[in-house]
Amino acid sequence: NNTNQSLEDIAIEVISYIKTVEEKHNVEIPVIVAGGIWDSNDIRKYMKLGAAGVQMATRFVTTFECDASLEFKKAYLAADKNDIKINVKIPIKMYYSYILLPPSGYYHFDNEIISLSK
Repeated sequence: NNTNQSLEDIAIEVISYIKTVEEKHNVEIPVIVAGGIWDSNDIRKYMKLGAAGVQMATRFVTTFECDASLEFKKAYLAADKNDIKINVKIPIKMYYSYILLPPSGYYHFDNEIISLSK
């Protein structure tokens, strides 16, 4: 219930609880840790804690393999920390982040002007 818990604390709490459920019902329930996984050190840490896996998404959003639009990828790369906003006002109380569109409605990236608004 503490919204200021670290991802590691939340993972430990969830994995511990899930283990009790698994033992009680003789089932296996994989726990996938997501939201702040940065590198292989994080992957190893959460796997050692008992997670079945991790999800990494943000690190790959600008890659060719990601199906986000080219305009979004360019805006993502052009944004700085002041352009990224965090919100928690959704029914399941999970955090999500988004790129705040500048007042002009355009980002400048690599000598071109891009717009995310249509």
